[in-house]
Amino acid sequence: MEVSDPFYLWHLEDHDAPALFRCADASRFTCAIDNLPGPPLLAAGANAHFVVLYKPEDYFYFRRIADERSGWGANPEVIIVPLSKERFAAMKAELGLPDPNITP
Repeated sequence: MEVSDPFYLWHLEDHDAPALFRCADASRFTCAIDNLPGPPLLAAGANAHFVVLYKPEDYFYFRRIADERSGWGANPEVIIVPLSKERFAAMKAELGLPDPNITP
């Protein structure tokens, strides 16, 4: 399930354990987890500035960078973890975080 290219919500062997993958080439499905929060993810969302992840009872987000497809290079993602529902709501209002509305 596409969250926002190049990020996809998918599972490997366990259908009940989806994770967020960064795909360098979606046509060949060359993907990596890249130290992102691991499975199971319940939902994800993205806008032009942030990617948001929702795991059971925790929210995470990271700022998007210009060259996501080729990797993080010298500017690795900084994942803000974990946030309670209340703290996520406050950060959403402050930063304009997207809703985690894409489910596997």
